[in-house]
Amino acid sequence: MKKVSVQSSNIKRVGYNPYTETLEIEFRSKVRYVYCPVPGSIYRALLSTDQSGESVGSWFHEHIREAGFPFFKVEKGQRVL
Repeated sequence: MKKVSVQSSNIKRVGYNPYTETLEIEFRSKVRYVYCPVPGSIYRALLSTDQSGESVGSWFHEHIREAGFPFFKVEKGQRVL
């Protein structure tokens, strides 16, 4: 999964696999979470938020975390496809 760095005080990188609709969020604290299934439109909107200078963390919280997408914490050394 290709990951993209974002401008955020809390989120370091995001990655997305369109085949499995898997979104990976890596925080600056090195903790990673996977959200699945997440439509590609949500991932693209997250990236456009970064490019427009809006708060990526706030957008993530409102549109992904609070939206109730299923998620799990990635354990150290665990690979995500």
